[in-house]
Amino acid sequence: MIPDLVIAGPLLFDEFSYIDPNKPPLHPGGSALYAALGASLLNVKIGLAAKIGEDYPKEILDNLSSRQIDLTGLKIIGPHTCRCNINMNRNGDRSYLYSKFYPSFEEVCLNPIDIPDIFMATKAFHISPFIYTNQINIL
Repeated sequence: MIPDLVIAGPLLFDEFSYIDPNKPPLHPGGSALYAALGASLLNVKIGLAAKIGEDYPKEILDNLSSRQIDLTGLKIIGPHTCRCNINMNRNGDRSYLYSKFYPSFEEVCLNPIDIPDIFMATKAFHISPFIYTNQINIL
């Protein structure tokens, strides 16, 4: 199936450091996840291209599939998914740091070879934020 829209970008874990220790620190995230969920409301065929680890939650992938999002563009790159540590202070200000113990942000950025050929025939791409030179190469 040729998607009407391809979402290309990172799926990762957001690891929050909260003031409130009762909040769970780890959340699926990444700009491609939010773009795909939003686009699923448009009632168009969507393809998702991203690099993930084996630890990416099956329930999230199942939820995306249930929204008719084609996941054939997901590439497993190893046991772990990239993690972004997000520190929040009492004012809601945030700082971001990618964990050195998991795949780096650079490792999860897509290249043209990472996108299935059938996705390249799409009518439209949404390229989520990642390394600029990789984005240009996809175009």
